[in-house]
Amino acid sequence: MPEINHALRIVVVSSQSCDSGSNLRGRYLAKALAKAGAEVRFVNGVKALPCRLDLLVSLVTYLRIIFIRCDVIIGLKPFPNITFLMMVKKWMGCFTIIDIDDLDSGYRSGAIGHLNHWLQCPFPRFFSLTTYHIDRLRPVIMDTFKVKESRLYQLPQGVNLDLYYPQDITAWKQSFYARHDLNGKNLVVYTAHLNVASDLDAIYEIIRRAHLRLPSLRFLVIGGGPMEKHFRSLAHRVGVDAITLFTGYLPPSEVVKHLLSGDAAIVFYKDIKVNYYRESMKIREMLALGLRVVCNDVGDLQTFSPYTYQVETDYDACAEQLVRVLTQGGDGREKRGMEYIRRMLDWDQIGRSLYERIMES
Repeated sequence: MPEINHALRIVVVSSQSCDSGSNLRGRYLAKALAKAGAEVRFVNGVKALPCRLDLLVSLVTYLRIIFIRCDVIIGLKPFPNITFLMMVKKWMGCFTIIDIDDLDSGYRSGAIGHLNHWLQCPFPRFFSLTTYHIDRLRPVIMDTFKVKESRLYQLPQGVNLDLYYPQDITAWKQSFYARHDLNGKNLVVYTAHLNVASDLDAIYEIIRRAHLRLPSLRFLVIGGGPMEKHFRSLAHRVGVDAITLFTGYLPPSEVVKHLLSGDAAIVFYKDIKVNYYRESMKIREMLALGLRVVCNDVGDLQTFSPYTYQVETDYDACAEQLVRVLTQGGDGREKRGMEYIRRMLDWDQIGRSLYERIMES
């Protein structure tokens, strides 16, 4: 990157909709880079649309990026609605960074999965730097996306500790519990962007089995997304709709309060290939709040086995552990988890390290 005599100007943009996990990752990264000393502009996306039309619409709305003066552009998920523009910015002299945070093509099978793969593959090899979070992605990016090892940089999934910290929500919780008839109940919380990557269908089965053991159990689904309607209908078909509450999309500050209202939190990954190539933002945020988290042992979740109430990937085992935590409480491991998150996975530290890497280029 050429020498500059002004604050480093960075544009951050996600190829995904404005209510996606990718968009949130971009926002947190942008904030961290600004704290590190850069002049950062986050370009927001459009809302999720049926049939992924948001990719087409945002291709048009993102055209304004061409006219934003910057030294660096960071794109999240290499779909054509941002990669074409990033190539233009590269031609204009920008340092270009693409973030690949999972195997998107693995969420869908058949022709759609192949199309997803084909749309993402062409461009990452041409950018200045490719970031990834989990170690398993490194060889895939080199072999599939043909990115040189010298252009790889590990960018972990972090937590915004300005938002995710223990806080007193007593008054709010009393009102929330009264409004939803939760007094005397055992509340399990789960948060996610409700799209194809969510394993909420599996969690429903765990909740159903746990409820048979503990009738006072209630389940709170925090967040929205393009498949929210599907998951609401599925709750009815599985038979857990009467004990399940949905919040719909919430801003992060509201997500925190809803998470803190729970007696236990749950995270579950199905034992499928794609879940070994992603890092869970949500388990990190739950631990940052000091929550008791029940989870299984697939992929990235294994990292947190010392800090969570982890069991093997079995519905009954998860249900039994959930009931045990709800009725008997925890042993304090979640406090060690909170300390680990604050020490190792603070977005501010992660952003500062990336800023220093860019300045070295």
